[in-house]
Amino acid sequence: MILLSELSPDEYAGYFSRYVNLIKGEENLLGALATSRDDILDYYGTIPAKMLSVAYEAGKWTPKQVLQHLSDTERIMAYRALRFSRNDKTPLPGFEQDDYVWNYNANDLPLEELLAEYRIVRQGTERLFRNMGDTATRTGTGSNLKMSARAYAFMIAGHDRHHLKVLRERYWNGK
Repeated sequence: MILLSELSPDEYAGYFSRYVNLIKGEENLLGALATSRDDILDYYGTIPAKMLSVAYEAGKWTPKQVLQHLSDTERIMAYRALRFSRNDKTPLPGFEQDDYVWNYNANDLPLEELLAEYRIVRQGTERLFRNMGDTATRTGTGSNLKMSARAYAFMIAGHDRHHLKVLRERYWNGK
C-alpha cells in the first residue's frame, strides 16, 4: 500500500506541492485516486450542458477541455511513473499542456465520450499503482525534475482537485 505519510518532499519538485497538499487527509493512494475520480465524475454530472463548451474568458479552457486535460496529463504522469518504477533512468521531456488542449477537439465530443475516456485512464492508473509495490519509490527525471513514481500518483489526485476547485469557482459550483 502506498501511503502519503511515506512520501518525502524530496521525491517531487516544490512546484508540485500545490497538488500534493490538496490531498492531505487522504492517507492511502488508491483511496485518494478513487475520491478524486468520484468528485470529478460527480461534478460533471451536475454542470449544465450549455456551460460545457464555453470558456469563462477568452483564452481559457472550457469544462470539456479541462476534462480532456485531466486525462492527457494523467496518461503522461502515469507513463512517467511506470518508467521510473521499472528503473528507467532515461530523462523524459516535458510537454506543453496548452498545445495538447488547443490541438484537440474536446469541445466537439459528447460529454459521455470524455467521461468514458477519463474513467478508463483512471482505471489503468489505479491498476498500475495497486501492483507497483516497493518500486514506487524509484526515481527518474521528467521535465528536468527528479521525481519518484509514487509522487506522480499523488500529484494526479491533487491535480484533479486543483482543477475541480477552479471549475467550481469559475464555471459552476453545483448549486
